[in-house]
Amino acid sequence: MDFNLFLSSAQETISTKFIIFNVIKELKLKKCADRAGIKKRQGYDAYTILLILLFMNFLGRSINHFINYSKTILPKYGKDAYYRFTQMKNINWRIFLFDLSLQIISKLSCYVSFKNHCLVLDDTVIKKTGKKIEHLSYVYDHSEEKSVKGLALGWCDGSSFIPLDFALKSSSKTIIGHIKKFADKRCIGYRRRKELEMSKLDIAISMLKRCHDRGVEAWCVLSDSWFCVPYFVKKVVDEVGCHVVSMLKQSNKLTVKISNKVYTTKRLASDIFKKMTGDIVKIQDLKLLVKTVEADFGGASVKFIHTAPMNIKKGT
Repeated sequence: MDFNLFLSSAQETISTKFIIFNVIKELKLKKCADRAGIKKRQGYDAYTILLILLFMNFLGRSINHFINYSKTILPKYGKDAYYRFTQMKNINWRIFLFDLSLQIISKLSCYVSFKNHCLVLDDTVIKKTGKKIEHLSYVYDHSEEKSVKGLALGWCDGSSFIPLDFALKSSSKTIIGHIKKFADKRCIGYRRRKELEMSKLDIAISMLKRCHDRGVEAWCVLSDSWFCVPYFVKKVVDEVGCHVVSMLKQSNKLTVKISNKVYTTKRLASDIFKKMTGDIVKIQDLKLLVKTVEADFGGASVKFIHTAPMNIKKGT
């Protein structure tokens, strides 16, 4: 039975029972796939394979298990058809994810105030083993304080935590994985390969610029302390047009200027905030002493906020 015929009949008969069919139709998945170049010149229909792979994730099945137990309903594709599809270099998965996420955000934005719209930027480690994975490398993970293989940089919409963009990063000095040569340097795969040579800060800035160019609205960018450096903050404020909300990195190398005096970020607490008076803010049963100061952070005007709990009992 043709899968497209099966899908259309399922939408008409069991759409109320299987919500996934309504979701596919509402998010215009076929249009998103066409814009991303998910199509093949010959052989099995690429969109059909994409849908089957999508269903596998919801069912929690592997390709081999899914093929063996779905012979009577789905097309008799061999497992090689699915593996070749996942390895296609001309599919722009970045555009596909962007279009799909924008469809979801357009449905949810009316329920959330613009003040709650934020962009969440974070890096995460993808641990992999093997020597045949392209550009697999040892990368230092600052959160675990040890070297691991593989690093990924993701970007999400903070209001509903919907992924909008992603990028891969590896260390050029400790590559242990296979490096494949591209015959056609115009393909999407080669452009993503060149992205590996960029610094993590430049990749993050380019991701945020793409979100801004596509019309994603947010009032701030949330990130951890690793991204809180003058270069990144100034770029985001000037070129993306968003505020940056982040923890401050405690370092003797980072400096800020307050009232024409230069301080290291490591000594802000002892030299500035310790001498200031603040406001008491109550959050449920917790009382916080909040102190704020405006400063110049590498050419960007910033406001530092220092908080400390007031009602912590001794021994807790």
